[in-house]
Amino acid sequence: MIYERNYKIENIKIILMFCVILGHLLESIGGVDNLYKIIYSFHMPLFLFVNGWCAPCNRVSKRTLLKLIYPYILFQILYQLFNIYVINEERGGFSVQFGTPYWLLWYLLVLTFYYLLIPMIATESRKYAVGVIIATIILSVSIGFDNSIGYYMSLSRAFVFFSIFCMWVLFGT
Repeated sequence: MIYERNYKIENIKIILMFCVILGHLLESIGGVDNLYKIIYSFHMPLFLFVNGWCAPCNRVSKRTLLKLIYPYILFQILYQLFNIYVINEERGGFSVQFGTPYWLLWYLLVLTFYYLLIPMIATESRKYAVGVIIATIILSVSIGFDNSIGYYMSLSRAFVFFSIFCMWVLFGT
């Protein structure tokens, strides 16, 4: 299969990357809460829209998963080294842990989980698709009320954004 670039999608990705950078900058300088809230209200759901819409239809290749897993592992290790040697935040020395992603790596981990679930999400049956969307919306909303699900494996974010990803996988197929 030959991959054709969709320049509209590429432009959306560029704008969203700028929003991520701007949002993190605003978070660090403070004082511009309204703009920060506006950016954070749409940029991650839209990122998941683009990833869900462009996701492989029924099956995810091993190569696609490795493109997500290798950077996650590499940058998880580099963040740990950065914390120890640059920030001097030793906290027990060097111990690599992959269950709690550093800073922005949660997205790679969550996207890996989502891609593994694509065969269960993508379906020809519209009745089943509507059921999946309703179930994931209920799951997303209920997870927001559960304080016991924390940052481990980015489960809280994974569940909250899962309905958005499912909608766009189904929309794109």
